Amino acid sequence: LLQFEAQFTTCVRHNLRPQANPAVVCLSLELLRDVVLARACNSTQRLMALLMQPFSNPTFEPDQQFCESSSTKVFLYRLRCACEVLDSDLQDEAMSGHLRDLARWIESALRDTAVL
Repeated sequence: LLQFEAQFTTCVRHNLRPQANPAVVCLSLELLRDVVLARACNSTQRLMALLMQPFSNPTFEPDQQFCESSSTKVFLYRLRCACEVLDSDLQDEAMSGHLRDLARWIESALRDTAVL
């Protein structure tokens, strides 16, 4: 996999675009998480940036092309993947730059589910 890291990153980046089908996005997130956790890459910085990309936004905006439910499921799955990476023994500076945003979204998700 290390030999094809650039192609892998490009493939995942294209499948994480907003106009991508939510099922394809979930598969890309799962693959991305597995590659990061298996340390099957030279540098996790770029891959972590792909995983954490929407967490820098202050609000969640559902994708206009898909229903709000699908967009929410994908966002929560992304949050779950990020938490699994955080929970692993992966000590990397690529993750530390996103901890504040991730903590904010975890808190928001917990608050919203408590209300439901």
